[in-house]
Amino acid sequence: LHASVDTLITKLRFSGRGTVEITDNNDVIFRASPSLVRRLALESENRKRELTRNGILLKRGGQPTCAAMDAAGFLTRGNQDTINFVVISHKMRSQQDKAYALVRAARAVTQDRYGNAFFDADRLAPSLIAYAFCKLLASHLEKQLELSDLYQDWMKLQA
Repeated sequence: LHASVDTLITKLRFSGRGTVEITDNNDVIFRASPSLVRRLALESENRKRELTRNGILLKRGGQPTCAAMDAAGFLTRGNQDTINFVVISHKMRSQQDKAYALVRAARAVTQDRYGNAFFDADRLAPSLIAYAFCKLLASHLEKQLELSDLYQDWMKLQA
């Protein structure tokens, strides 16, 4: 993903959704515009201020950061058509908020195609969280099928 981080930086530089700065130490920082920060609808007021004031460190001493590599992973073709749902420990919220800001700024995903779900890994095992999400997804899909005419056609085929 190291090469993809350079692509991400280029996209961010020309996105119009913030600025990219390179320091004397060869650090690369993205500072999100206030309008982007508002659109992100982050829960934390401190994180909103951090994105605007401090920015997101993309490279430290020329080496990509975790948030930059996470975001760069979303630059693959066709990602605009994919629904991205990240299930992650709440301890990683800061990094995930930064990755989300980067992918939105780079126009790698749209808000309706990306979601984060945070959980407390100290209280519940990740496998239980994944199971619960799968059950919820199956339940919602079942309701959607029941509401559509497609479900009725499928039921006729099964008979």
